[in-house]
Amino acid sequence: MPNKINILNVLLVISQYKPATNPNIIRWSAIVDHWLKSGHHVTILTTQNRGELEIESGALLTIYRTGYNTLYDFYLAKWRQSRHRDIPNRTSGKEGFWNPYIQKLADIFWRSLYWPDGSVLFLGPGKKMIIKICRDQDIDCIYTVGLPFTCHLIGKHAKARYPDIFWHMDIEDPFCYSKEFRVNNRMIYKKRNFHEERRCFERAEAISVTNARAGEKYNDLFPEHAEKIRVIPPLFAPYNLVDATFDKDASRIHLGYFGSFYTNVRTPDMFLAFVEHMQLHRREDLEMLHFHFTGAIDDKTMRVFKRYKALQQYFSFHGLVTRDETLAMMKQMDVLINFGNATDYHLPSKVVDYMYVSKPIVNVTRRTDDTFAQFVKDRVPILNLLLNADQFDQQRQAFIDFVHKSNSLKSHPGDVSHHTVEVIAAQYACDQ
Repeated sequence: MPNKINILNVLLVISQYKPATNPNIIRWSAIVDHWLKSGHHVTILTTQNRGELEIESGALLTIYRTGYNTLYDFYLAKWRQSRHRDIPNRTSGKEGFWNPYIQKLADIFWRSLYWPDGSVLFLGPGKKMIIKICRDQDIDCIYTVGLPFTCHLIGKHAKARYPDIFWHMDIEDPFCYSKEFRVNNRMIYKKRNFHEERRCFERAEAISVTNARAGEKYNDLFPEHAEKIRVIPPLFAPYNLVDATFDKDASRIHLGYFGSFYTNVRTPDMFLAFVEHMQLHRREDLEMLHFHFTGAIDDKTMRVFKRYKALQQYFSFHGLVTRDETLAMMKQMDVLINFGNATDYHLPSKVVDYMYVSKPIVNVTRRTDDTFAQFVKDRVPILNLLLNADQFDQQRQAFIDFVHKSNSLKSHPGDVSHHTVEVIAAQYACDQ
């Protein structure tokens, strides 16, 4: 926000908000807290969850909840299910017997047809609510966070009605050119995706992406709007010191991955084959290691893990926890693991947390131009593993050598001064 005395009325459109957690929520809740401390009035338009108020109103912060983030969230609310998604320590990790069949039906009858994305149940109610908010609260600035692209369409709807309001599109994940990261059925909607995102670019005053490559791709597609696009990198959000200790065999080296997996974008398949190869050919090396996975793991990915029954003794799954607990657990690891993306235009938001914890990193990459590796560079010890089944023997030795060497290194907080809330929030200023 601008460093001015005048107080602004800010509206944030985001598909989920606290108590849920994901990279977008962690980033934007930190920015919202910063705005509130600066005295600005903030309104948040988000989706509803069972058990949460449709309107929460405070001195400077008002939250409106309407529509649903996904069809599954709609089901949980309407059928009064006690389960929750994306809420730390309240998310069920068990897969129901019928779930694979339900997911298959959803693929056929829902995911193959919806537009613009799985959050379409937020679109209609969100459009109606944003007009009411803009009419009643004299909004100065609108920030929309995508994915989902649904949020940007809600923002465009308000911009058409109130053209004098400043609109900033924050693109955490690209939409129209996303192939690996599925947003909708591209066979049907490819042209529409490009057309609608171009229309949003025409309306918005400012557009942000998290890395240069994402911006370059948009510049190529929409060169007439290149001057609007800026790169605003990942944010290191403030955190509280908490006790998140867990049973830890002191005789082993502990390696931890903190994040999610996504079909076609970030998967554990090749790494699991690599660990299996280690078990078959140098079991004594594997016996010294233990792998921890923290974060929401979808049913499809968990079925991949379950195929490697002989490896389960080396794995611990901690589920979705708060960011405070995540950082506490990171600090207890000897080595961190990152799974790189298949794309060259996504940068994992956890990269700054990894840099701060400053533990050695094994980066299981799928590309020679991996964005995570380029961002980290030589700021912490890193081993980039572009796994190839024909080279597992050599790669296994490099992996073991790195892990053993890293186990003797002492870590200290890394420099994340360019990623603090104050620095990042300033880059979203309405007057830039």
